[in-house]
Amino acid sequence: MCSYNIGFDPQNVPIKATTPNDFWTYWEEGLKELASTKAEFKMEELKDECR
Repeated sequence: MCSYNIGFDPQNVPIKATTPNDFWTYWEEGLKELASTKAEFKMEELKDECR
């Protein structure tokens, strides 16, 4: 089942979404994983796209 909030005044549309209880644990673990990943960048000129 889907539900939608539609309103005339966007500043006063009630927000019913809630954050899951484990969201911040998930978020912090994701940040730690990202920090431990070495970034490998490769720059390549796309001559056909550059004008």
